[in-house]
Amino acid sequence: MSKGIMITGAGELADGRPYAERSEREPGLHDKAAEFLLGCTIRPARRVLLNSARGLASIVPLVKQHELTFARTSDADLATLARGMRARLRKEGFAEVRKVFNEVKRMPVLKKFLRGFFFYSMGVQTVMLAATLFGSKLLHLDDTKLIITIVAIQLIAIAGAIVMSRLSARYGNIRVLMGVIVFWIFICVAAYETANFADRLKPDFDRIEMLQQRRDMLKAAVAAHGVGSGDTELGKIEAQISAMKLEMQPRQAPIEYSFYVLALAVGLVMGGIQSLSRSTYSKLMPETKDTASYFSYFDLTEKIAIVIGMFCFGFIDDMTHSMKNSIISLTVFFVIGLVWLYSALVKQKQEANGGLAGSE
Repeated sequence: MSKGIMITGAGELADGRPYAERSEREPGLHDKAAEFLLGCTIRPARRVLLNSARGLASIVPLVKQHELTFARTSDADLATLARGMRARLRKEGFAEVRKVFNEVKRMPVLKKFLRGFFFYSMGVQTVMLAATLFGSKLLHLDDTKLIITIVAIQLIAIAGAIVMSRLSARYGNIRVLMGVIVFWIFICVAAYETANFADRLKPDFDRIEMLQQRRDMLKAAVAAHGVGSGDTELGKIEAQISAMKLEMQPRQAPIEYSFYVLALAVGLVMGGIQSLSRSTYSKLMPETKDTASYFSYFDLTEKIAIVIGMFCFGFIDDMTHSMKNSIISLTVFFVIGLVWLYSALVKQKQEANGGLAGSE
């Protein structure tokens, strides 16, 4: 009996079979969709897993060999080996930083840009790290509103980064960075003014805080000693707190909305200035295979700027007993960074004009 597929017309019977065989048709739309998904997902994933399994199979003997070596090595020898490795890593790491530093000194545009980046990063990173302190301590916003605001800032930063990339393609990276820094200065000034409005409500918030402390002490006394009249007193304190918050709400609302507008502005320029700074650095750095050392130097510059910026923010707050003074002081870092960026832009134009003159 033949096993081949026989195509028969309607009502025809295959030889030796009491039924008509089903005719083969073109694959339907669902069959094509399933084949497409299979080719896009399952098959590539299968290849990746197989390649990974083969790679692991070649690594396993080496792992077993090192496992035996470590099993035979004493703890003292391992500690000595670890100390030597740490010392070597520190020495090699600082050597790489020193090498990049010496190379950057011979590149005027990159050197000026990094100086500007160092100073405006003090302001940018400090604003991002201290934003929640500003909202909770100075504006007295609750944690739920602050969490929602932080999430919204991250989402808005995505759109800000896209806008900045398009602007940089049209006007150039350094020019757009200078405009963004001016925008950051306006944000600091606006935050300072918002803090001034919030200071007018400080006596009311202080009274609410005193009532809350009394409430907490009374709750502790009731829980510890079972004071009979505690429930009545607690009810009175809670009523006073609610009445004061309700009375302050019309005056607190504009301050809260101002904080949301500031958060929107920070989100627009936060993602943009970070991505644009890294993009500008990658364009200005020389052609080299050692990109890891250059970007490590870039990240080190940013981390030092964060430490100095937060130290200055906390120091000024501690000395003046007002966070708004710390906020307005950040404009100094932005102005210095703006000056260095302008210097880098001028030097870049001079080098470009010199190159054109030399080619003529």
